[in-house]
Amino acid sequence: MYRLGGFKQIFIWEIVFNDLASWIVFNDLAIWVVFNDLAILLIFNCLLGLSCLAILMIFNCLLGLSCLAILMIFNCLLGLSCLAILMIFNCLSVSLVCLALLSC
Repeated sequence: MYRLGGFKQIFIWEIVFNDLASWIVFNDLAIWVVFNDLAILLIFNCLLGLSCLAILMIFNCLLGLSCLAILMIFNCLLGLSCLAILMIFNCLSVSLVCLALLSC
């Protein structure tokens, strides 16, 4: 009876962990989509002659710390195996910002 309860508890924790991990991955991807959309918006504004630097500074203030916090939680929950995903995310983010700045 004790062993059966133990298995049940492990199963429940696994469901909770998977749901939480899925939710964090979803939020991470949602932020990446927003970042991508804002990078396109930066390029669009550059083509129209608007101030890209001001928009980029606002963008960094809005998403800087909150993004970092979510990514830190993401890494803590999923461990080192997630580091590669974080590196890819950072590379894509930097590339999008560079592309937006180069188009000014």
